[in-house]
Amino acid sequence: MPNFSDLQAASSSAVSRERIYWSNLVKLLEKFGEQFVEYLELPSPTYVLEGRECHYVTVTQRKSIGTNSAFDPSDYEKKERSIPFTITVALPDASQGIVREVSVDLALSSVDGNPTIHSSEFVGGERIIRYDPIAYRSSMDKIANVLKSKAETV
Repeated sequence: MPNFSDLQAASSSAVSRERIYWSNLVKLLEKFGEQFVEYLELPSPTYVLEGRECHYVTVTQRKSIGTNSAFDPSDYEKKERSIPFTITVALPDASQGIVREVSVDLALSSVDGNPTIHSSEFVGGERIIRYDPIAYRSSMDKIANVLKSKAETV
């Protein structure tokens, strides 16, 4: 029969596993953002419009009051074992002096150590895709297809 120290050890172990889970997920999200920028083959990570330097790609989280804020790994919102986020791509038109943005809402989670990305916006009804941080092009293709579809509409 377990004694008090066994219960403390079990609780401590659970807290440690939980901390590792979220830490690993945040690291994956950071890597995902870097890889998405690389995947898009941008002319540079930033562009200049009206004398101001801006990023082509931004990752944000929707806060509970409905506003978006830049993603900060030390202060992320988590929901149902995942980190919800929005990836936005700026499409500047320097000749017109305007920037159009397209975005997709996603969530990153991990099941049995396998990272997955969820979105209700994926084309073709598929809602969950596997994210492989090494062979990531397939998952990026699906996300880019959503963004392209949005870019094609006014």
